[in-house]
Amino acid sequence: MLFFRMFRNENKIRKNQLFSCIFQHRENSVHFSEIKKLNQLEKPLQSLAATNRTSDVQECTRVHYFVRIRTLFKRSMKMRKAIFLCFNLIIIVFIGCIVLPEKHPKEIKGQKITTAPIIDGKLDDAIWKKAPRYTGFVDRNMNNEPADDQSVIQLVYSDKAIYLAWYCYDAQPDQIVANVTEHQMRPFAEDWISFTIDPSHTHQFMDRVFFQSNPNGIKFISHPPLHIPLNELPNQWNVEATIVEDGWIVEMEIPWELLNYPQTDEPIDIGINFDRGHLRTGANTWWSKVRFIEDGRDDGHWVNVLPPQK
Repeated sequence: MLFFRMFRNENKIRKNQLFSCIFQHRENSVHFSEIKKLNQLEKPLQSLAATNRTSDVQECTRVHYFVRIRTLFKRSMKMRKAIFLCFNLIIIVFIGCIVLPEKHPKEIKGQKITTAPIIDGKLDDAIWKKAPRYTGFVDRNMNNEPADDQSVIQLVYSDKAIYLAWYCYDAQPDQIVANVTEHQMRPFAEDWISFTIDPSHTHQFMDRVFFQSNPNGIKFISHPPLHIPLNELPNQWNVEATIVEDGWIVEMEIPWELLNYPQTDEPIDIGINFDRGHLRTGANTWWSKVRFIEDGRDDGHWVNVLPPQK
């Protein structure tokens, strides 16, 4: 009897300590050591049950399970907080990677000319001194921040061809890289420029034609006309490039016959875009900001253009 009383008193002391910790809401009130002690009470509880002391058994059991439930609840809350923080981090990273399109795609008004410029990579023709200049390139790799090294473009057309002028500024022109020297080889790990045109304005990848070059003045067409052999493509259009003291210049002449444009008697809008690869900085800069998709992409607009009759 004396041993049983001593055991019961010890159990009451432990219960009082646990109740004090629980109802004072101490942050570290429940430790694994306390739970272990409660687990050690299970065998004495069975002995108490054998002596028909039901009230003591019920009281100890309530404390035992209350502490267990509170511990599991705390673990659950911590896990929920961790999952919530991880989910928010993923959302932030995902949003940061999204490239939103322009609310209003950029536009270039069609300007028809009668005297074509000389394609020599110098931009000293009268037409380039009069034609509007367009800039405001943004770096798609840097969340559409304005490009450090900007580009300036000009675009005009005649009944024969489309004419483009590029001025690609570079703060360190001695580090301009141009490796490709053969036509119909796509420039990649170097400095390059690309003119995209969607003649029928379908916003579909396969309907776009890409005209690319580099500081060497090479000619590369992606999605060229199927009726022209690849080895004859370089002879169908003109490109000249020059490296200057503050960057490099490119002139292009693209005949209308290289494009599948709609037959029309009225001016139309054509999808266009300009982008540039800058090896030294790793920038991929675009005139009209676009999403990382191909079909349904909103490029800029070349408005009020009247192509020649076929």
